[in-house]
Amino acid sequence: MAMPTYVMSCFKLPRKLLKDINSAMANYWWGETNGKNKMHWISWKRMAEDRQEGGLGFKDLETFNKALLGKQVWRVITKPNLRVSKVLKAKYFPKESIFTCKA
Repeated sequence: MAMPTYVMSCFKLPRKLLKDINSAMANYWWGETNGKNKMHWISWKRMAEDRQEGGLGFKDLETFNKALLGKQVWRVITKPNLRVSKVLKAKYFPKESIFTCKA
């Protein structure tokens, strides 16, 4: 789960890639070992629930990707004097607000 976090905080990943990552995680848990399928103890939906609700806390990768990108937008808005904020503004929305620019 930690591997794609940095990339997800910088780029909006395609849905197909996120589904492939989810598939790889599910295959790890439910794939096969020595030619035998592993036991499906609980559903993937249940595994993705919060730990407080009885799940294992796996994240919905698409939502997590949007949240990490939102964090970057928040940083650009609240700290406009940071070098990264200036670079992003100059490159992606030089003449308009971050809220009105096209994605």
